[in-house]
Amino acid sequence: MADTAGTHGIYEDKVEFAKRYLTPLLPPNTPSPPLDHNPFAALENAAELDEATLTCQFTVLVNQCDAFSGGIKLASCGTRPDLARSIEGERKPKPDMALFRPGLVPASGVPMWCDQLVAVIITSPILSSAPEDADGFDDGYDIITRVELMFAVQQRFAVFTLLVVQRHFHLIRWDHAGFIITQPIDYFIDWRYAADVLSRISQCADLQLGLDPTAHRLFPSDPEYRCMTEAAESLAVDLELTEGFFDPDNPPQRPYVFSYVRAAFARSLDPLWPRYRVEVPDGNENRTFLVGKPQFRAKGLFGRATRGYVALDCETGLFVWLKDTWRTCGVFFAREGDVLMELNTAHVGNVPTLLYHDDLIGQATYTLQRWAEQQGESESAEAGCAAGRKRTQGSGQSDRVRSCLLRRYQHYRLVVEEVALQLSEFQTGQQLVSIVEDCVVAHRGAFEHLSLLHGDISGGNMLIYPRIDKVGGRYALRLRGILADWEMARPASEMPSEKTGTLSFMSVARLSLTKPVEVCDELESFAYVLLYYATRFLRSSCALDITVANYIEELFEQYNTEDGRIACSARKLHTILTGRLEVAHGIPLEFGSNMDSVLRTLLSWFQARHAVSQHELHRGEEELREAVPPSPSAEVDPEVDHPPSSDVSLDKPTNAHKEPSADDHKLASLASSHHAMAELLTNTEGLPGWPDDDKVGDRIPMDWCPDKRHVNDPSQASGGRSGNKKRRTG
Repeated sequence: MADTAGTHGIYEDKVEFAKRYLTPLLPPNTPSPPLDHNPFAALENAAELDEATLTCQFTVLVNQCDAFSGGIKLASCGTRPDLARSIEGERKPKPDMALFRPGLVPASGVPMWCDQLVAVIITSPILSSAPEDADGFDDGYDIITRVELMFAVQQRFAVFTLLVVQRHFHLIRWDHAGFIITQPIDYFIDWRYAADVLSRISQCADLQLGLDPTAHRLFPSDPEYRCMTEAAESLAVDLELTEGFFDPDNPPQRPYVFSYVRAAFARSLDPLWPRYRVEVPDGNENRTFLVGKPQFRAKGLFGRATRGYVALDCETGLFVWLKDTWRTCGVFFAREGDVLMELNTAHVGNVPTLLYHDDLIGQATYTLQRWAEQQGESESAEAGCAAGRKRTQGSGQSDRVRSCLLRRYQHYRLVVEEVALQLSEFQTGQQLVSIVEDCVVAHRGAFEHLSLLHGDISGGNMLIYPRIDKVGGRYALRLRGILADWEMARPASEMPSEKTGTLSFMSVARLSLTKPVEVCDELESFAYVLLYYATRFLRSSCALDITVANYIEELFEQYNTEDGRIACSARKLHTILTGRLEVAHGIPLEFGSNMDSVLRTLLSWFQARHAVSQHELHRGEEELREAVPPSPSAEVDPEVDHPPSSDVSLDKPTNAHKEPSADDHKLASLASSHHAMAELLTNTEGLPGWPDDDKVGDRIPMDWCPDKRHVNDPSQASGGRSGNKKRRTG
């Protein structure tokens, strides 16, 4: 918690906190009489109590106080929606406490976890005698993971937390940029303030406590709730994912509904997760959609916090894909829907079809704005802070300087027509090549028509979608690739030099140099996606799954660090320098299919591109040195340590001056050609001899973990079996 406070947290005076965040919008109908006694008098010795006893007594005192018990009730929550904590079995989680609206607390049993209004964490370093309490949690980590889960499960723009530590408490307001926290307050001595805060919470509207007003919680008695249950039931007309022609006597009927889409929607109706009717702005109107548990949610409390839902359109009754995210604010960040609109208008194929999108008015993160207000700075200063500028700390601390890492995020929703499959659902190696080829074609269309680069070519952004077309008078189904998630796309001339995107699939040059993204970098990322999914899911010469897992870890998940900066891993650099795939020294990685030839060809292109670019880079350095002779004052003192020169070289100097051959230059040009890569993939897919049983399942064992001794940057490691989405920056 202390580490997080240094980068994401700011302090707020307790009086200002109550006035700014917890002032009821309307006065109560029947004002409570002022308290004339200390409701926490029985907890004078709270510092001597173990956690279980403190929790019990604090709960009783809050619930028996008439000043606020009419509007809130402190209770233990039901089962957490993420059962992973309990399944781990290493240690029993503490029960979660929270403030609820009294109507949501049943007379018997416990309220649902998803109905909590304000999270309450009560902790004490004194352990009880119960054996299960012996292995307590890291409270700071537990608070953050709980708040992260509240944002994922509920529809919120902020979360409030009451943190009770023995005889003191903190008030905390969280959003996806950071948190605002009070100094510790002694609720026994300052009982009037503590009682006033609880009274304010009891009178505050849900909106003031961070609940999203554009999302409406559904209950079993609501018609929309029942509609969702009915829509999840499979129908005989649902289509299966079988490529080929339909029976001419039984053609598919519009609207097409695939069984995998309905099944995904059915899985989202998890009884531990709430159902909502959410609004998506569409010009002057609001479209409404029904959602349950997200099919995808990004890890981490701070940042975009993207959630993806299989949603039911209230107007059409069709299933669609709804993306709920917090987009980065700034002049260099376009809204994904605006990019998709451009792509759709330009008729770029193999990209999502935009239906609706817009910002949610009044829902932007506040932490950065409050930090700027505390410094007495303007909104323009706030924008500078978001870019990482250093600023003075403020009143009484003018001699201190801190680097503000806070950003401003805007709540944003987007709806597209296609409910697609993850790339890992490909069925054969031949189909994998076809899906990647479709995505390369989409990338080519965006670049040729709009001069756009994607900015984040990765496996998580390449999807599979079944399309039904009429071929020769008959309907046929084919699984096609879709290049999605265009929120980081920009014109090629405006691409940043910072390392933004998914690190696992980033090009060698992007990982090792400070340079803007180019076409060749993104095409190299496509090659890495193909290699990653082939290695992870196809039969290969590598018999042991543990060897496959270690190879993937070394090539895609490990990064060197130089002067605190991320740099290319030794395994990925070696692969590009040699143009060979080796799971270990001298042991090749082969698939026994046409996959070998396409990967070998692609590696030869990027190997040549690397050699040519390195030669040009070093030749430019030599010309610069010859043009500007060193001055006498620049002579190097051999007795003095000098910092290394700028990190511009990727390989050893002995190789850097080798003159690339004519063949090298020819191959290097192919590494920047959409047409060459698309043609190669198309031709390879059409070759005979592809096996139809080469996909053998996920070859990363369920219980596998990376060897931490060999992870250069543990914070970047995948940490075992990972999903389709990888760690990304920016």
